Amino acid sequence: MYTVIRNSDLSIILLCIIMLIGIDGFAQNQKLVLNNSYISFTVPEKDLLPESIAYDATNGDFYIGSTRKGKIVKVSKDGTISDFVQSKQDGLWMIIGMKIDSERRILWVCSSGGDNLVE
Repeated sequence: MYTVIRNSDLSIILLCIIMLIGIDGFAQNQKLVLNNSYISFTVPEKDLLPESIAYDATNGDFYIGSTRKGKIVKVSKDGTISDFVQSKQDGLWMIIGMKIDSERRILWVCSSGGDNLVE
């Protein structure tokens, strides 16, 4: 079985190949940069080693859990940074997870012992 390609079909095939090469070359040279994000806040405590973060949509506060220091840092909507729970308060160890129940106003925290906690 043989396939016969007419001149017009061959021209269309060549045109498609040229277009694909041109489009591919254009795509490699043009870089579309999308950046819809921004820095919300910076915590100056360099050795905090955050493991989890929770956002309270009710008041716009963020809570950051530290595996290194075993504490929870609160970043208020206005940018104020404070310790929400002190290091090792109430037997708290490394913070490895947090979830906010906005309706009941409860911050759920998962804590675990380990070698990463600073004494």
